[in-house]
Amino acid sequence: MADRPRIMSANGLDVHAKEQLAAAEKQSIPLILSKAASSWPAYRLWSGKEGLERMRSHVAPNINVSVMESTSDIFIGDLRRYTPTTCSFHDFLGAADSAAEGHEAPHLYLAQQELRDTGMEPLLQDVETPACLQGRAITSVNLWMCIQGSRSNIHYDPYSNCLCVVSGRKHVTLFSPACTPFLAPAALTSDAANHSQINFSQPDFDRNPEFRLAMQQQWKVTMQAGDALFIPEGYWHQVDSEGMTVAVNFWWQSSLTTLLREQPHCRFYHLRVVMGEALGSLIEQLVENCPAADLGSEAAGTLRPLGQDQPEQDQPEQDQPGQDRTVQLPETRASKARKLSCLTPRETAAVRLACKLLSQCPDAQQPEIQTIQTVPEQRESLQAGRIPVPGTSVIGCSNRSCGMDAVGVLQSPLQLPADPLSCLFKALDAAELVHCLYEVSVKQPSLIQAMFDVHMSPLAAYLLTSKLESAEKECVFSDERVSEQPVALDGTAATPSQAEFYCSLYGACRDADQVFHHLLDLRQQLSQQAARIMLKHVVQIV
Repeated sequence: MADRPRIMSANGLDVHAKEQLAAAEKQSIPLILSKAASSWPAYRLWSGKEGLERMRSHVAPNINVSVMESTSDIFIGDLRRYTPTTCSFHDFLGAADSAAEGHEAPHLYLAQQELRDTGMEPLLQDVETPACLQGRAITSVNLWMCIQGSRSNIHYDPYSNCLCVVSGRKHVTLFSPACTPFLAPAALTSDAANHSQINFSQPDFDRNPEFRLAMQQQWKVTMQAGDALFIPEGYWHQVDSEGMTVAVNFWWQSSLTTLLREQPHCRFYHLRVVMGEALGSLIEQLVENCPAADLGSEAAGTLRPLGQDQPEQDQPEQDQPGQDRTVQLPETRASKARKLSCLTPRETAAVRLACKLLSQCPDAQQPEIQTIQTVPEQRESLQAGRIPVPGTSVIGCSNRSCGMDAVGVLQSPLQLPADPLSCLFKALDAAELVHCLYEVSVKQPSLIQAMFDVHMSPLAAYLLTSKLESAEKECVFSDERVSEQPVALDGTAATPSQAEFYCSLYGACRDADQVFHHLLDLRQQLSQQAARIMLKHVVQIV
């Protein structure tokens, strides 16, 4: 996932505020608009007991409103968890009056009260549409009012939102839509699909450990009276209000929602497009979250030439100043036709590790692989807004669910069990992968068949094919066969031509066509795994 952008801010009364809002809306980034509502009559006239009296004088006594009542200051917007109460607006203001005087009063919250065409429209004479919203098709202008503090649960709105505080103070916690898998959203089929199931006031991290990941990527904004906040459509938010707080918000449809509603006959097509884009993005995150094998520690160990054993007591030679660190693997009968191949320490380590992995029987315990992502690096990834990856740990093929791993590092739900071959492929760039696979296919061709038949996971297949595609685009392959290339002066490995590489790789297999189709099947399996993750953690259907 791309680095999280900084939340934007602007003076809401500045002539450039409209342009800044347009830029924030285009990028789907929250925008603080300080003082945007400070010119309203309501800003001056709707605070304290005098403010309550002014609001009462504007609205007829017979106008009823629907309020939320709670035993505490926490209000959950799920119809299964609260019962709306109907009362007159005057009675609601009377309860606010009582609370302002210090008398006992119920916990009431007037939420999402439309001011237009409901008998409440006289209040609009004290409210002004912010200049930066001019030209937008406003769908709702809502009044929000608590009489002694309130805390709303985590939710998102299906509209673009400009929230304006008239009196009091609000503290808004924001989560990007990218955090959806970490927020336990209600099922898409429920009546409260836009609400999180997290108990934000007392999170149960045993039940929802991934919520820690969301908390480390949240924004917190404190809004004073007169301030406004643009909340892009789909952004999760949780709002705390202090004491008696009054706010007005403006909702309008985003361009995406407008398109979807104007073209209902294209919705199934749009669904396929969106699902396809989401799957592609999720697969990229699964790849990013795969830990990479630490080839540095492998290179520092004892290197064994392919097909040979080396006594355990042998120690690697110490480097001398200025010594060439490339490691030469001895030629075997199968490689006499090619020029001398001098691999870098990383490539040699990769070859050694690949042979160790591929020599294992299917049911044997997988060798341990040290990964390179450390706990501090994980923390930096979180602070940068990227989906976190596991910390340094011994990775095998065991299944791990989301939670804490063996060394106490939080695992992301957007993560597959790390298999050794995927970790190895993740550590190599395209050129290194070509050199490694070519070396193995020439010197130990039987291991290539085992790689495809036994050890290739869907994630490993995706990494392999993606990096080989990159090798072709980056012109990694040579125009000449290895046997026709002069020995490089710097001692680096000779790179095969594209035809030579694939001939060696697939030539080591019993049926090249079968291997090709197997790789396609594995890539499809990865897409299916990503789809199941998305349905479980994003859509909450399975």
